[in-house]
Amino acid sequence: MEVLAIATELLRRLQLDQSFVVTLSDAEIFRGIVENLHLDTNARDELRRLVDIRAVSELENFLSAYAPADEGSAFANLIQLSGRSEIFTKARRVITNTRSRAALDRLESLWRIIESLGWSANFEIDLGDVSRLDYYTGLTFKIYVEGLGGRVGGGGRYDNLTAKCGRAEPAIGFVVELDALAEVLAKKAQSNLTSQHESVLVSSDSDDICALFREAIELRAENRHVRIDGEASSWPS
Repeated sequence: MEVLAIATELLRRLQLDQSFVVTLSDAEIFRGIVENLHLDTNARDELRRLVDIRAVSELENFLSAYAPADEGSAFANLIQLSGRSEIFTKARRVITNTRSRAALDRLESLWRIIESLGWSANFEIDLGDVSRLDYYTGLTFKIYVEGLGGRVGGGGRYDNLTAKCGRAEPAIGFVVELDALAEVLAKKAQSNLTSQHESVLVSSDSDDICALFREAIELRAENRHVRIDGEASSWPS
């Protein structure tokens, strides 16, 4: 929760409150399914690929060799879903193995904290997010910002990664792509600049110069930039 709070604060300090979404999943959900279906390495990689590209019909065909048709169909439909608290009830109807259910419980506990903080508008559950990085051991998440076609960051829990360097330590973190964030902020700044310099043309065809300036003053009171068009020589002195 602490690392998600840091990511949220970062994005809010960049004034992206209304345009970012963090999608959450847990690596153990996928691993529990693989274990329950007794998949070998090649079958696991194929399942991951099909889930990752959301290939529903192909996924159903693949699962038909390992599970009843109705279970395969339900799982294929589940991975298309992203949402909020309602996802957990739907997932438990389909995912019954102990390992995956424990991950769902862990994810739901995290979601309750997010809801209590009033942050749920910026977060979603995405059970179709199966990271291709096998070192993740729990929570995984990705950060998206409106205006970009891909993610601008992501991370998760990777408790066993440091074991490759000598000793396992619990760890969690995330990265952000600075170039992508800079692109979003540049677009935002340009949009703000354009709106700030919006001009509203007020015609000077009328002989009532007082009415003309009253209109301009009223528009400026609404924070609109006004230009009065006309030849000064045609106005009464």
